[in-house]
Amino acid sequence: GRGENRLLKVEARALNRLVHEGAVGHLVDLSYTRGEKKQTRPVLIKEIQRDPVRGHLLHVDFHAVAMDEPVTTMVPVVLTGEGRRVSDGGIIQHGIRELEISCLPVHIPEHIEVDVSGLKLGESLKVGDLKVSKEIQILTPPEDVVVSVVAPAKAGEAEALAEEAAEAGGGEAKAEE
Repeated sequence: GRGENRLLKVEARALNRLVHEGAVGHLVDLSYTRGEKKQTRPVLIKEIQRDPVRGHLLHVDFHAVAMDEPVTTMVPVVLTGEGRRVSDGGIIQHGIRELEISCLPVHIPEHIEVDVSGLKLGESLKVGDLKVSKEIQILTPPEDVVVSVVAPAKAGEAEALAEEAAEAGGGEAKAEE
């Protein structure tokens, strides 16, 4: 039924393997026995909690889904084509590493690939520039930067400037009269 929570005991080994293989945010078939009946239903692995000391899984949220209703989930962004990019000395800066999407459970992609081979120095790709299949709706704001190509000096300068600004901390900067 809708919205009822059930506590399930699951085999840790199988679950660890799934989590390790990147199943969080993806659809898996959960089989369980209820009384005499064995049931299987599609679920999204929503959230995991690990023991902070030992690192083993303490808790996993399975989210039962209806195959005909869109779900909202996060998928990783994978950059491709770095090797084919013009060598203009630019450094690839990966901004957003995950996108929030909405689609039917069957259309949830493993990841969303972003080809950076055509990017030149000073250029960037925003969420709105990404091409995904029409079944997928991206919920992440379109103006968010996924990847940009910056000059090595600029990357360093920007950090140095940020540090200087932090150190100055709005100190006594008086203009000479």
